[in-house]
Amino acid sequence: MSSAPGQPARVFGNLLDNAQRHTATAITVTLARAGDDVVLTVADDGHGGDLTVTGAPGGGAAFLVTLPRAPLDVGGDRD
Repeated sequence: MSSAPGQPARVFGNLLDNAQRHTATAITVTLARAGDDVVLTVADDGHGGDLTVTGAPGGGAAFLVTLPRAPLDVGGDRD
């Protein structure tokens, strides 16, 4: 894996920290080869939603965050 020195450890640390703060009971970490790439997955069972990261035009990154919508309080007071 090639990247800036320290970046993989920093990303991995951030993912583990987030999973630890939001998990209900378990964190699963997997590392796999996919052709010439390495795929790291950190999964927890404590919060809904989805995060997808893809390459952006020009070489950057695009982050897509999808979260469950809270139900609307149709009859509630809206002071």
